[in-house]
Amino acid sequence: MEPTQHEENGRPAGYRRPERNRRRKKALGAAALTCALLALALVLAFCVYAYLAYRGGTLGGGDVRLGLTGVWAVAALALAGAGMGIAALFLKRQKKGMAITGLVTGLVVLALCCVGLYAYQYVFDKMKKDEQFAALPDEALKVVQIKPDGEIVRETEPLATTLPIEQIEESPYYKEIEWEPIDYQALPEEAQALLDAEPPKEPSYLRKGAEQVTNILLFGLDVSDASDSIILLSVDRAHQKIKMISLARDSYLWIPEFGTYAKLAYPYHWGGAQMAVGTVNYNFLLDVTDYIAVDFDQLAELIDMIGGVEVELDWDEIRCLQRLQSGLTYGTNRLCGEAAVYYARLRESSATDNEINRTGRQREVLTSLLQSARQTRIGDFPRLIRSCLGMCTTSLDAPELLDIALEVAQGNYTIESYSLLESVGYWGGIFGDAQYFYCVYDINRASDWLYRTIYEDLYISSYPD
Repeated sequence: MEPTQHEENGRPAGYRRPERNRRRKKALGAAALTCALLALALVLAFCVYAYLAYRGGTLGGGDVRLGLTGVWAVAALALAGAGMGIAALFLKRQKKGMAITGLVTGLVVLALCCVGLYAYQYVFDKMKKDEQFAALPDEALKVVQIKPDGEIVRETEPLATTLPIEQIEESPYYKEIEWEPIDYQALPEEAQALLDAEPPKEPSYLRKGAEQVTNILLFGLDVSDASDSIILLSVDRAHQKIKMISLARDSYLWIPEFGTYAKLAYPYHWGGAQMAVGTVNYNFLLDVTDYIAVDFDQLAELIDMIGGVEVELDWDEIRCLQRLQSGLTYGTNRLCGEAAVYYARLRESSATDNEINRTGRQREVLTSLLQSARQTRIGDFPRLIRSCLGMCTTSLDAPELLDIALEVAQGNYTIESYSLLESVGYWGGIFGDAQYFYCVYDINRASDWLYRTIYEDLYISSYPD
């Protein structure tokens, strides 16, 4: 039956859909555009905030982590906008302008979110995190105990006699290396006097605010995985300082796992980061629970990546380095990676060279490395972090490293450099059948000096002077 002139598609002629229904269809396109524009506004707002905060030196890892979480929320909002835009396109009698704009804007924001997530993954996907170390309890790392009132528990054990080498070699930690166990009683009297020095009679304390200081051990490893360089890196947020303190590799310290004295360089070879960090904590009564280790060959690649490091050279050092790099002059020079690493590991450049000079060269290279990182263009910073992390093994996770990297890059902190041997009286000499060089010092005084340097006015010393 043909429809009459008064009907059209089953409806009376002149029929109009109720206004409410027409508004509902238009609202879907408007909602799509609103969601997409809101997502875009949030992305732009965070980018502007991050840039201004970085320029002002206030951008922190917490901001980036919050932004990373926000990316997922923005992506969900943009996806909702794009989805509503697509739905609106299939509705009849729907004006398509807002729907198409919402769809396109939502897809653009989604693309930006994907770029942001990829960039974060790009920076950190080469990071070698030591999950096993990160899971260790404080007891395994011999972390010093702090009482609720801030008192540092300094339980000083009497000096023990070195175990026979046969017993040491039976330890599950032991790996072959050229070394010689030497009982402290075989040391010269001057060295024994330092080890026998009386511990402080009064307790020491940490004030409130000491928790703002983070201590990390940096290890530079040689071909045998011994720590040829040991630097205590202290990130002091209370005083806005980054402090680098060299601990001499030849330090004569007690190795708890073996029941013997040995050089500080050896524990990393024997038991990896756990034994190395535990040895430092045990002897100096510290609270280190994180480390970064780098192979010296990889360090050379990193230095070349940033264009070298600036150091001050004397004629003896130039003589040792000239086969690696030509054109060196007395005073300030920019060294390539290979020459910089050789400079940091240089021994006996002259008859008056010593361990203090050597550790000073190491800190000089590291300080210049940090300063060069600060001058890196912001666009090159992700590539620099990615390459640096790919050369390191660490117990830190990505957000913690991001915090430190941002603090260094923004130049908020002054960088200070110290050497334990320069600040604490010590005996240094060659002894034993193998004629190895050792540094011996009053371990209690050394621990107290480290606390004074690291915590400054947040530490109350047990020594009156």
